[in-house]
Amino acid sequence: MHRRTFLTYAGSTVAVLAARTPADEPAIKDLADQLEAIRKEHVLPGIAAAVARGKEVIAEGAAGVRRLGGEDKIRPSDRFLVGSCTKRMTGLAICRLIDKGRLTFETTLAEALPDFQIRDDYKPVTIVQLLSFTGGIQPYTMMSPQRTPIIGQLKGTLAERREQLLRHVLQEEPIAKPGTERNYSNASYALAALIAARKAGQEFEDVLRDELFKPLNLKTAGFGNPRTKEHPDEPSPHLKSANGYEAEPEGRSGPAEGLFLGAGGVHCTARDLVRFACYELAAANGHDELLQANTAARWQEISAGARAEGRPIFGGTQALTAAFAIWPSKNLAAAATINGGGAMDACRAFMNRASEY
Repeated sequence: MHRRTFLTYAGSTVAVLAARTPADEPAIKDLADQLEAIRKEHVLPGIAAAVARGKEVIAEGAAGVRRLGGEDKIRPSDRFLVGSCTKRMTGLAICRLIDKGRLTFETTLAEALPDFQIRDDYKPVTIVQLLSFTGGIQPYTMMSPQRTPIIGQLKGTLAERREQLLRHVLQEEPIAKPGTERNYSNASYALAALIAARKAGQEFEDVLRDELFKPLNLKTAGFGNPRTKEHPDEPSPHLKSANGYEAEPEGRSGPAEGLFLGAGGVHCTARDLVRFACYELAAANGHDELLQANTAARWQEISAGARAEGRPIFGGTQALTAAFAIWPSKNLAAAATINGGGAMDACRAFMNRASEY
């Protein structure tokens, strides 16, 4: 915030807004040493992280390499896939569309997808149930040719393959009777994203840009694996095994980054992930800047516990890990991004340190 200097002349007080100089800028603490210690302890390829108080980033840094076997160092400006942290973004985007009257929390699958052949069990499933994992939708959390052969049978553009997959999902037997229990599901959020895209008359990528990235100024946010042939200077995903980490083949893009965009396909820097966490922090403290009060309250009810003090929201696959957490009582937020799978303990270690700021 700008510093105000008050000068008194001839019995009258004149408020003068001091010009901001580099010396006035809040110092951003370098986390490199802390992150290198965490990286070594957990034998990670690389890690980047950031901490914010209110809306101001107060610490950030990076450690490790973009790709094992190479010398390119991770930088704070590098982009990482954030996995299921995307689900919080998808839910927020859908709430924004609800505020615009495009759909409601009680919109059903039958109403939203009238051209789909939908199993009778699923026809009354609502947006609320999709967002709260109570719609009985199969999980699609472990994908392979043996477990999910349908994925290898899809044809056409990415948008066409997404729709083919979700048509298939709505013909599958429910994992549980809809409305009776909570079962975590990537397909549930993929369905919610498809409905949002149809109601907005856009691809879901554009929905996220318009309803989330632009309002929150998440300039580095995008979709899919950020390391491509055109952008080789980004972190590689690394698979974790009993023998440590191994870099994935160049150019690979897994299903979570495409078919299941609404569940886990966003990438960004650690700084932009903590900026999103700052939105969650403000909302937890009763200052939701993007949603109308009734919608904000309902989203908080649907996602009970997601904004709990210091509780990490994780995203991860076999080849990436990300997390953010907020401490409403301290007006504090933190985010960590790792170019390797199965690194939740490393994220927790960082969050424990971040909570002391």
